[in-house]
Amino acid sequence: MSSIGKQIDPRYLNGASFLGVNGVVVKSHGHADALAFKQSIIYTKRMIESGIVEKLQNLAKYDE
Repeated sequence: MSSIGKQIDPRYLNGASFLGVNGVVVKSHGHADALAFKQSIIYTKRMIESGIVEKLQNLAKYDE
C-alpha cells in the first residue's frame, strides 16, 4: 500500500489511548481486522518504549 493509502486507512490508526491509569491501555475498535489489531499492538509498544506513563506521572507531580 502506498504511504498516502496508509495515512487514510483507518486500520493503520486503530487504537485509542486511555490516560489517567498507571500503565498503557489501548482500546482497539470492535470490528478491527488482523491488520488493525497488529497496528494497535505496535502503537502500544511505542507508547511503552517512549516512557509515556512516567512522563505523565512527572507532569502530574507539578500539578499537586
